[in-house]
Amino acid sequence: MNEFKIPCNGKPTSLLLKVRVNMPMKVRVMAYNPNVPNTYYTNRVKTVSGQGEFEIRMPQNCENVIVKVVALNGANNQLTVESVTKHELEQVSNCYSDKKIMSFVKFAQEFSEKASILSKGTYYSDDRKYRIDYFDVITQEGRAIATPARISNINGRMEVAKRSFINYTVPMRMAILLHEYSHFNLNRIQHDEVEADLNALRIYLGLGYPVIEAHNSFLNVFKNTPTEQNKERYQYIKTFIDNFPSMKHKYCL
Repeated sequence: MNEFKIPCNGKPTSLLLKVRVNMPMKVRVMAYNPNVPNTYYTNRVKTVSGQGEFEIRMPQNCENVIVKVVALNGANNQLTVESVTKHELEQVSNCYSDKKIMSFVKFAQEFSEKASILSKGTYYSDDRKYRIDYFDVITQEGRAIATPARISNINGRMEVAKRSFINYTVPMRMAILLHEYSHFNLNRIQHDEVEADLNALRIYLGLGYPVIEAHNSFLNVFKNTPTEQNKERYQYIKTFIDNFPSMKHKYCL
């Protein structure tokens, strides 16, 4: 196992890891806050043959991020981390520079960073404009439902399920919170799921969060309801993500 402490000081950062393996294997890369349990900035697996690269994009992080690189087959003696380099994270500020959006982003980032240790209860943004009611699970008519989060179409109050959030990476938590935020605060058609998906992705990708975690957040939600509608939603999501690098300045006018 290879483990590194990377000073990031809470500043948007991109890390590039270069690894070498002596045999094809699945490699897990984790980057996390050592002071807050279950607070992962990334936690993903990729099959590597020969040389491989991992980019860890962290719009938010802590003072010293711990990075671990592990061979899933246990052959860590056949795995070498050749380099870990730190870079300034590219962001597209036009995607999120609106004051109202920035207020929610700050609130959502703080909540996502500490979601695993926050008690159930009610939390407000600094300006008191945004509210999250944090439950163990979300219920409807007295029964637990599978959704990790939802928002009121009447008053914009958001509900979040701790039992779900504790298992998500920080970027996945952000993608979900931004989706719910978009329904009430950005959508032209409030209940439109695809519009909320794309509004959330515009902010998420503009901030520089990792693409793979965006896919994971939506796919994790859709796996419980593999409907034709959700399959269609995912195609819109995938197309938007794929086009973002070349279309970001148009998307974020």
